[in-house]
Amino acid sequence: MRYGSRWRNHRRMFHQWFNADVAGRYCDAQQEHARILASLILKDPSQTRAHVYHAISSTIFSVLYGRKILKMDDKYLKFIEGALEGFNEAMSPGKYWIENFPFLRHLPSWLPGANAKRVAAKYAPWVGAFLDTPFNEIRDAMRAGKASPSLTSELITYVENKYGGTAQENSQEQIAKDVIGIALAGGFVRTRAIPLKAVFTGGADTTASSVKSFLLAMALHPDVQVKGQAELDSVVGQDRLPVFDDIEQMPYVRAIVKEVLRWMPVVPFAVPHVSTEDIVINGYHIPKRTIVLPNVRQMAHDPQDYPEPERFMPERFLNADNTFNDNVRDPATLAFGFGRRICPGRYFALNNIAIVVATVLHTCKIETAKDASGKPISLRTEQSSITISSPLDIPCGSKARSESMARLVSEANAEFWAEVEQA
Repeated sequence: MRYGSRWRNHRRMFHQWFNADVAGRYCDAQQEHARILASLILKDPSQTRAHVYHAISSTIFSVLYGRKILKMDDKYLKFIEGALEGFNEAMSPGKYWIENFPFLRHLPSWLPGANAKRVAAKYAPWVGAFLDTPFNEIRDAMRAGKASPSLTSELITYVENKYGGTAQENSQEQIAKDVIGIALAGGFVRTRAIPLKAVFTGGADTTASSVKSFLLAMALHPDVQVKGQAELDSVVGQDRLPVFDDIEQMPYVRAIVKEVLRWMPVVPFAVPHVSTEDIVINGYHIPKRTIVLPNVRQMAHDPQDYPEPERFMPERFLNADNTFNDNVRDPATLAFGFGRRICPGRYFALNNIAIVVATVLHTCKIETAKDASGKPISLRTEQSSITISSPLDIPCGSKARSESMARLVSEANAEFWAEVEQA
């Protein structure tokens, strides 16, 4: 989607419900699902990767649609997975000729060079289901007086109250539907190469990838894990679970979050930008309409900003007195993109990652599983694709830090497991 009135309308509506001032309204759902994740991991650590995706997806569904994801065969998750597969196909840099030769969009899809059209046709049904099905179901439930409170119902009410009966009603409803899709998936991109209604980058996927990177880092660096847990024990204690108010009092835990964002950027190359005019930067001439790919991973591993960049070292963000060192570049300024294309849901995402890190770190001893001979399985630090990148290995042998922690997690999630049994 190019800059213009349509882009501004989308951005304005999204900002209204996800800016820094209102992000706190979603903290209860995020806190609840952080505890659900801890419970899932402790119940079956061998499925940790699936548990992370399950819990993060359910967090976002709870906020947007007023319902949890109770099981991994939920139909909505299938819609997301299909749409995200399409996104990964569409957003690989340089994959499609149409990026450099826009006239190819006029060619039939069966001709060489028109494979972008074939990709669009393949994934259009998934994207349509992803955008339309839950939105329409909630609208129908509202008309029947049976809808649960949710962000979707709020947006529908907002559009009806402000634009109902006007020429703008349909277009504003589509914007509301897109905003929900943006929030669910985490980013909004439309390219000339892929003329779908929208192609989404995975918010459930990106947040889940950050959580998986955190788990990997804790298993590889038990000294960091122990320091974080000591801070949690000091601030939170052993008789309750972390809440958001605790996080501001835990600089080391917050530094772990920052180091996770820096160490393994989820999007190594940010969303492509296009220069709107000729410009010279550091002696390099960049012509108008040049595609620019921000190399986030290189910036996050620049030794001038982060000495020994390959080391996982939360201490780099702290002074000797355990206060934050403001002279170190905040990796959040890299992780969520740049300029007008910066991720509008970054405050929601940062809150989500922080409470998951605090909760799982407080309740779990994060470690790798053992092989048949009883030896710990080695973990690689390699990542997957360059579109949405995720660690190839994560630890799947975690256990409760203590019996009291196991009991706290069990008590906090009794209602969730009762719902699962009834589903």
